[in-house]
Amino acid sequence: DDGAIGAVAGNAAFLALLDAGVAMRATALSVSVGLQLGGSDSMQTGDAAQPAVLLLDPTAQEEKDCDAVVTISVDGGRDQLVSSLSSGAALDAVAWTECIAAGGKACKVLEAFLRMSLQKRMEAFLRPPQ
Repeated sequence: DDGAIGAVAGNAAFLALLDAGVAMRATALSVSVGLQLGGSDSMQTGDAAQPAVLLLDPTAQEEKDCDAVVTISVDGGRDQLVSSLSSGAALDAVAWTECIAAGGKACKVLEAFLRMSLQKRMEAFLRPPQ
């Protein structure tokens, strides 16, 4: 287990369906976002609270160090959240929204990479033998 197992399983299922030629209306890609909440000892020093830190695709150790982990699936074509599964500390609306926004952007990058990879695969497949 190298972390982000929920996102890995979701992406593996999507890619298996795609590879099998199953017609799909959506590209539901997944990503995990780890959240490390700001330090709580700022009250003692008088400094402002530390901002939350977001970790995309956290490793297993990073997941253990996070206060919460949110795994999301996004339909990139429609810019819609398909699913959200969180574990760890309860998140307020602002923290959850930040996780969803970061995860959505990561899913868009993943989708662009997959499209590029599939295009190269198809070009190689369709290239006439020499």
